[in-house]
Order: sequence, then C-alpha cells, then structure tokens
Amino acid sequence: VEISQNNNNDVLESKVFYDPNIDTLPNVSDEPMENKSKQLYAVLYRAVRCCSNVVKFNHERRHIQLSFLTSGSTSEFIQSGIEHFFLEFGLSKRSFSCLLNEDEYRDLRQSIIQVTELQMELKQQRERQNQHTLFVPCTKWIDPKQLADYTQRLKDWWKKYYGNEPQTKHIQIKWI
Repeated sequence: VEISQNNNNDVLESKVFYDPNIDTLPNVSDEPMENKSKQLYAVLYRAVRCCSNVVKFNHERRHIQLSFLTSGSTSEFIQSGIEHFFLEFGLSKRSFSCLLNEDEYRDLRQSIIQVTELQMELKQQRERQNQHTLFVPCTKWIDPKQLADYTQRLKDWWKKYYGNEPQTKHIQIKWI
C-alpha cells in the first residue's frame, strides 16, 4: 500500500495506491485545512491503517510532514501533533525522536484497528437503535399544554393505526 498526500488550495488530498493495475482511491477533505491538528491526526490515523509495515509507515510519515510543511505548518506544530498521536496510542517518548521499530508499529497498528472496529460496532448499534425510533418534529415555541395535547393526539392516532401490530411495540418516539 502506498499513500500520497497533496495540498491543493488549502485542501489536503491523499490517494491510496493498492495495486498499480487499480485506480487510486482519493480522500479529499471537503473543508479547508482550518483545523490542521485534526487533519494531521486523520492522515496519520489513515496511514497507520493503510501501511502494512513500519518501513512504509515511516516513509508515509515523512511525506505527511513534507505535505504539512508546504501548506504552511511549522515543523514544531507537526512534530507536536505526531507526538500527541503516538502518546494517545501508548507509544513511549523515545519513539518520537527516532523512527518506530517493527514491534512498536505492530502494536500501534493493532490499537488503531481495534479502535476502528469498536467505532464501527458502535455506529451499527446506533443505526439499529434508530431503526426502532420515530423522530417527530415539534416546534420549540410550543407551550406545555399544546405539547401535551399534541402528544395525546399522536398517541391516539398511533394506537388507532399501529397499536396491535407486533413490530410497532418496540418503537420509541423522540421529539426533535
């Protein structure tokens, strides 16, 4: 896996090359690099997920640093962001001054893969939960009596049309 980063009019672009015979997969941020810390974290995170070994990651890390330098970031800002990224995933301070070794990188990559899997699982849980939620719009300026009347009418309507349906017994109603 090879990754390419480019600053295009203050929009950070990256491309992942999986195979020379396959088109590249671009990852273009749709917002200018206003929050460069967040962008730096995101490209480092993605680089760890995509680079299968420490050699490729260290090469990609240098490329990321160069990309941020050419977009106007200071070397102190970049180094600080990389250190913060490594600390978040439990790497020692020693790793900051030199290149990571294979064991450190394998642990870092495993941690990031586990975090990604957990995030995906939580997202799926939220999606499943939302499948059983009916979001009903309600104006913010409605007084309590009107809200109570509205709620009662909705409940009556619901019971009339859906009250005896087994698939509707677990639906939660949320006012938005």
